[in-house]
Amino acid sequence: MRQQVLPAEEVASDEYQKFLRHANANGSDIYVGVNAFKPDASGRKKDDVAAVRHVYLDIDKDGQKAIKEILQSEMKPHHVMESSPGKFQALWSVEGLTVPQAEAATRGMAREFGGDQSVWDAARILRAPGFRNWKAEYADVKPWVKEVDTPKASINVYGPEHLQKFIEQGREHFEREGQATGERKKEGRDQSARDWRYAMTHLERGEDPEKVKEEIAKYRSDPAHGYKHNPEQYADLTVRKAQERQR
Repeated sequence: MRQQVLPAEEVASDEYQKFLRHANANGSDIYVGVNAFKPDASGRKKDDVAAVRHVYLDIDKDGQKAIKEILQSEMKPHHVMESSPGKFQALWSVEGLTVPQAEAATRGMAREFGGDQSVWDAARILRAPGFRNWKAEYADVKPWVKEVDTPKASINVYGPEHLQKFIEQGREHFEREGQATGERKKEGRDQSARDWRYAMTHLERGEDPEKVKEEIAKYRSDPAHGYKHNPEQYADLTVRKAQERQR
């Protein structure tokens, strides 16, 4: 994996786009951050976010239905991307939101419109349009990630006043999940140990390590399950240690 934090104009340059097209043509997936990162960021954590530029939804189930509902609402997105057949990413340009507000709004909108409720963090990266999706499940025909022509938002950016309903919904859900997490800790449950057992069991069955990582990272992206600031890195470390134990 190669991760870079660069000025937008550099990423959009002909030279860098040529580099990305070459990488994608040779099997690399291309992602872009939904928000602006600090120039000196060395990772992809919430503390690295310099400014909130978007709230978003990742829609993997009933995609057409969810997009139709969104477009019929007052919260029309600025961009809708089809990341693979029937799966979508919707983005709303925003300003004036703090990171906690953006994350709460994303969580609230996911509950309202049917997006993936485990995908809400402000440091998220999404698939970039104009490149192929190289997931193994698509066999020999790798779909293009493409922007969908839909009615766009009537304003340039949404502010906190437009998103207040969703912010409140998201905060309420955070509070409920936080209480549930606290209760689980009091009961002495150790999610890390369960993640370890999950990795060992599924690797012993001969399952794809990348799929095991994906499932652990997705689970640990949710506050209800002991949220990790960098669930992908945590999942990678867990699976690598499990693989080493099996050797």
